[in-house]
Amino acid sequence: MKPMILKHAMYFGLLFGLMFSLNFYFSTIEAVIPNVLSWVLVLLMPYVAYRLAVDCRERVCDGVISYGTALWYGIQLFFYAALVAAVFKLIYFNYISPDFLLHQIDQSLKLMEQMQLPLGAAEVAEVKKVLTPINMSLNYIWLDVLAGLMVSLFTAALVKRDAPMSN
Repeated sequence: MKPMILKHAMYFGLLFGLMFSLNFYFSTIEAVIPNVLSWVLVLLMPYVAYRLAVDCRERVCDGVISYGTALWYGIQLFFYAALVAAVFKLIYFNYISPDFLLHQIDQSLKLMEQMQLPLGAAEVAEVKKVLTPINMSLNYIWLDVLAGLMVSLFTAALVKRDAPMSN
């Protein structure tokens, strides 16, 4: 049963990752409609994760799933989605919009100046070192998995279903 749960998480993690990628892409466009669509996707993600966990419970686990298994399924789902989204973000940072991170660096430095933080050459170099395509993509993986853990803590409680008691 466990390999089938993993397979389910991997397959739907791929599709969920496409949703993550689309959300990221919409969030980079400075216009009202894409930003609204980005927020709609953010609000839909917990519901989609819940529906996928229910689908796993019904189709793979024969209608029975423990809290721990549902939690682990959700974490795996978000992990595989985060991997797909990280690949998209790496492509985006390197090829689709190579100036995106440079703009983020400029914004970060301006914010640091507004906060009157000391800005020397070492600080500027550190910001540029951190905001590389690889670092950003890897950081997004952990952020997405952490968000998935938070969502899965709640969805697992809703999805959990014990086996019926036999007489």
